[in-house]
Amino acid sequence: ELKEEYGYFVSKNGYVKFYEKEVLEDIFQGVRRGGRYVDEIGGVKVVGVRDLTTGYDSTAEDLKSKLPKDGGTQFVTFTMENGGVVSLRTSGTKPKLKYYVEVAGKSEEIFI
Repeated sequence: ELKEEYGYFVSKNGYVKFYEKEVLEDIFQGVRRGGRYVDEIGGVKVVGVRDLTTGYDSTAEDLKSKLPKDGGTQFVTFTMENGGVVSLRTSGTKPKLKYYVEVAGKSEEIFI
């Protein structure tokens, strides 16, 4: 069976609407913490950060993202110690914070 060979995968995405653009800016300032970035999400350690707004990638030798920088949008991706990935970005057309979470594991415990 596929689950036995490849494991389990969970993908969750959604958005939160905001009516003031300043709130979104405050959220991303809080995430970036002056270049120190958050080091834990939901009790799981962050092991990598890629910020396409600033062009930063903590896993690159030169700390520069291989993907293009775009200062006109907010987009930060966190790689987690458990192999999960969490991405946060703003919508290009509406005052929304979009989130994408992906996790893989060997058992159904990743659904908890």
